[in-house]
Amino acid sequence: MNEQNPHHQRIGAVRGTAALVLLAGAFGAGAFFRDPLLRLVSTPSTMESKKDAAAQQLWTCSMHPQVIQDHPGFCPICHMALTPLSGGSHAATHSTTATATNVVVIDPAVVQRMGVRTAVAEQRKLMRMIRLVGEITEPEPNHVDVNLRVNGWIDKLYADADGKEMKKGEPLFDLYSPELSVAVDELIAARKQMAGGKDTSAESFFSATKLKLSRLGLTDSQIDSLAKLDMAPKTVPILSPMSGHVTEKKVVAGSAVKAGDPALRIADRSSMWAELQVYEQDLPFLSVGQTVAISTPSAPGKTYDGQISFIYPHLDMMSRSARMRVVVPNTDHVLHEGMYASAEVAATATDETVVVPREAVIDTGIRQLSFIALGEGKFQSKEVRIGASDGAGNVQVLSGLSAGDVVVTSGEFLIDAESRTQEAVGKMLAQRSEQAAAATQPAPMDPNMDMSANSNMDMSAKPASAGQRSATDTAMQKKIDAVVTDYLVVAKELGRVQIIDEPADVSALLADAHALEDTGIERAARAMVNVPIAEQRKQFAGLAMAVIRLVDQTPPSSSVGKSLVVLRCTMTNHSWIQSTDLVANPFFPNSMKECGEVTRRIELKGQGR
Repeated sequence: MNEQNPHHQRIGAVRGTAALVLLAGAFGAGAFFRDPLLRLVSTPSTMESKKDAAAQQLWTCSMHPQVIQDHPGFCPICHMALTPLSGGSHAATHSTTATATNVVVIDPAVVQRMGVRTAVAEQRKLMRMIRLVGEITEPEPNHVDVNLRVNGWIDKLYADADGKEMKKGEPLFDLYSPELSVAVDELIAARKQMAGGKDTSAESFFSATKLKLSRLGLTDSQIDSLAKLDMAPKTVPILSPMSGHVTEKKVVAGSAVKAGDPALRIADRSSMWAELQVYEQDLPFLSVGQTVAISTPSAPGKTYDGQISFIYPHLDMMSRSARMRVVVPNTDHVLHEGMYASAEVAATATDETVVVPREAVIDTGIRQLSFIALGEGKFQSKEVRIGASDGAGNVQVLSGLSAGDVVVTSGEFLIDAESRTQEAVGKMLAQRSEQAAAATQPAPMDPNMDMSANSNMDMSAKPASAGQRSATDTAMQKKIDAVVTDYLVVAKELGRVQIIDEPADVSALLADAHALEDTGIERAARAMVNVPIAEQRKQFAGLAMAVIRLVDQTPPSSSVGKSLVVLRCTMTNHSWIQSTDLVANPFFPNSMKECGEVTRRIELKGQGR
């Protein structure tokens, strides 16, 4: 092993020391230049904003997006674990804009995952295809009764079976009638007397006997034939007055008949009636003269074009439908009485109007909303009012939208949930800011307070912000409890079996809803003022939905009762709240009061889980 020269060792030591000095200098220079950069990027305000962003991490319930809080926990409605709200303070930033302009901003990638689809609002006539059902009947004007005008006996019956087809002029039966025979003998005698000479009295007598036989039911051709005979025949045939089939047969061969008794009934089936049921919402679109396409199971694929001849003026109170008569040609005699019939009518529901798909409108029961796609993940909510529908998924928009607007037809419920989430975040942060501002305000001075130097008052003391917030929360809770209590009174009143038609009193609910500043409940309660109780039951659906939304966002306290349950009736597809599990349906007056089942319970403040 070779030993190094001492001179080389000194040079190496000097080089190592220089390297350390350069490294330290470089590190110091980096620190020197880095600190100003950090001061530019991470200024105290930026650092504070980062802390605020971390502190403003919000938590929500995936099932109830209106539940927002600034710490993890469980949903007070369904008791599911809360999940972090993506976006943090970013969502709060947009919440103000969403509240002010009804615009919700969603990341385009999220929009794509939501499966949002759109359609363009059109300006056109709304055609409505009305589908009806009914049965085929024989027209009443096509029925003819064969009544005898003389007494006698049925000698021979040709129309001997119900349903037998008879042609006009064919004999129905041979009638033996002494009265008719006498009249025929008089006709023959008058004819012979008239043939013997020009006796004017004989001509008058002949004309009188012809008129008499005509009034007894014989045809002119029959009378002329009988007049040529030498004596009256034993029987006289009674001919069919029309072509058709025998629908009623009340005689048999040998039957004795009296003048005025109905013997046969014949019906003409060259045209038939379709008696159809029309629901009251379709009545405005139907009128006499419209063409109707009729089909029956006996002739699949074949339709008969008929015309509306009459719409009955009465409505069935149970089925909420009226009857409509359609005349259908039946030259081939394929249609028979009693057949099931289905019909379609193409009617013009509206003139030129704005038309959108039905999926583009969210109906909350109180109001109707649509979302307009503005592009780049922006969606604007519009309150609309819809009118007629065509039965094929399109509705008329009376207000709120214009032709050319791009409306959301799929995914709007998710957009609405996001809008509600952003609105809830904005309200919560605004409330927090108000509470923080109130905490920094000095306490109001009492004018009677001793301000002398000997006073023991600590001028540096600040008011208890927690106490102020507690008082505010308590006042709000009392307002909510009052509204829920008033609602339960109305629900109980409508839930009773209706004995008299006196409407429920909603004045207290209207006043407390106004004090709470809940426009949804106030609007629903106002719609139930000074209206019949039947109309109150219809408007109660919107009121119940508004109250459910209120208690889901802020549950009432235990002062409203021992328990609250949410029930749903499958017959009406409506939900409501009541204080007991015993179902008392408020939407029906007498029957169906037990229609409903408990879907969930509402946990009241002050009660343990």
